[in-house]
Amino acid sequence: MSENTTLPALIAARAMLADYATQTGYGFFRPANPHDFTPDSENTEEEIAAHKAACEAYDRGEYVDDHPSGWITPNIHITRAPWGPGAYTYQDPEVEAVLRQLDAAIAEIERLDRAAAKGGAG
Repeated sequence: MSENTTLPALIAARAMLADYATQTGYGFFRPANPHDFTPDSENTEEEIAAHKAACEAYDRGEYVDDHPSGWITPNIHITRAPWGPGAYTYQDPEVEAVLRQLDAAIAEIERLDRAAAKGGAG
């Protein structure tokens, strides 16, 4: 098999980029999938119940990903957080799309390397 410097570089870049695909944090952010949010244990019963209801609606395919908030004036922004604060995980769809492209490129290079090792042209 020929020495392919592109493949190791793509594999390394993919590994580094994968770290950015999933972000975690704490606050009022509401991910698209309510299961990716864990309400703070000190939240009110209403906030915890609202989050539980959102998870159940998501499981039934009925969840509407609304982000209710609004500007009162240019300087005052009100965030309505029906789940209260909590820990969240965010999957970045743009990074995930690039990872899929890298996976396809890596697979194609590996396929071509195998074909070349067998004496085929691809």
